[in-house]
Amino acid sequence: MFGFGKKKKEEVKVEEQEEEVIKDGFMPVYNVKLLYTEEPKLNLENILARLKKSCGEIDVITADNNGDMMAVAFREHVVTYKDDKKVPSQGVILKAKFEYDVDKLQGALQQSWMFRDVEETVIKARHQLVITDMMAAGLEYKERLSLFQNLVIAVLEETDCIAVNWDPSEQFVHKEDYLKNVAEDCLYAAVNVRFYNVSDGDEGDMLMDTLGLSALGIPDLQCHFRNLDPNAVSNMLYNTAHYLYEKGDIIEDGHTVQGLKPEDKWLCQHEVALAGPERIVIDINPGKGFASGNRN
Repeated sequence: MFGFGKKKKEEVKVEEQEEEVIKDGFMPVYNVKLLYTEEPKLNLENILARLKKSCGEIDVITADNNGDMMAVAFREHVVTYKDDKKVPSQGVILKAKFEYDVDKLQGALQQSWMFRDVEETVIKARHQLVITDMMAAGLEYKERLSLFQNLVIAVLEETDCIAVNWDPSEQFVHKEDYLKNVAEDCLYAAVNVRFYNVSDGDEGDMLMDTLGLSALGIPDLQCHFRNLDPNAVSNMLYNTAHYLYEKGDIIEDGHTVQGLKPEDKWLCQHEVALAGPERIVIDINPGKGFASGNRN
């Protein structure tokens, strides 16, 4: 899964955390950016036709004549508020210029393990389409992600995008890879398994985590370890992310999950994430001989 040796691995400094109110990472507004070398031409009628097939009845809120912006309401995906007021969730597509900023994109560039030559590709982009959901935070998280993915798919199938910048998981993916995989893997692009060397730990200490579940209201995962194959740990984390996505936030402190072997029972504990963004994650402890950071 990882292109080890391709580029410098990002380092993270592990420090003791003071008690404070920690953000949960939930994103009331969810968005991705589609990158282009040339200004994309939006065929609004075609996009609407695709959305009606995948998302049901749609109202057009706004759509300018130049195709620079489009906003729609999904009539069959409604959020009910405390006063029993029902509001349809919305999707927005907005054209914008793209400026390559290596400082802002560094984390995503370093952690885009599924995208070979990511830097060489992204630096060519001059335009972007920003796709955002609105009034959708109150939807059940599976419905919300599925609806958003259908919006992204409808736009991707109508435009020549060179890269997808999936903001909530801080990674870039190929258009073709996304379209090929998302039908079978609902978390493709939406969840990223990241890898870090630990700069102030013992030699051989590693940290891996997921990013993307928290944006949907589910805790992300992390594992601080040594003497284990990071590719195997990556698969374990991704499989556990799928388990959480299917079952919901049901892993409590003191529960165990299967490790790398069927007989492994790795202890779980909610903790502050060691790698940003700030959020609470489920720490998975691989036990004696494999755990780092004063774990045993």
